[in-house]
Amino acid sequence: CKFFLSAMEFPVLPLNRYEQPEFLKKCPEIEITTPKRKFLYKIFSVEQASSKSPAFEYGYKLSSPAYRRQLSILKNNSMYDTGVEPDERERMVTLITCNSRLDKEIRMAVHGICHFFSFVFRVDSWMVEMRNWLSLVKSDEVVEGGKILTNLFLLFL
Repeated sequence: CKFFLSAMEFPVLPLNRYEQPEFLKKCPEIEITTPKRKFLYKIFSVEQASSKSPAFEYGYKLSSPAYRRQLSILKNNSMYDTGVEPDERERMVTLITCNSRLDKEIRMAVHGICHFFSFVFRVDSWMVEMRNWLSLVKSDEVVEGGKILTNLFLLFL
């Protein structure tokens, strides 16, 4: 299970369920898809954040001392150890609730670090996947145990 967020939709997410470590085991990733890109983030911190928390800070340059400090604080503020160490060279995403069940000033914040992204382009009837090799697959062929849907994409992995 992973959260799937689309640039075209505004889903209601059950972030408060992350209070329980068992939910993280079921849904350890956040997937964000835009018309041109797909991003996967591993959740590295789950916290009850006040309005002055670093959870609300953004705009740091990757690998900068300020970004490293923010990642470290967010990791240390986590309600429990997620087993994921954030990489200062990667982008972070934070999902925050409007309020918490505990207090109207406290919000649930779930932080993820990017571990995968790809560019996505629409193609009529072929899927082209590039890693260290190129494969062209017709839409009725099976790839890695699953059917390719008629709504196909060009992925650069």
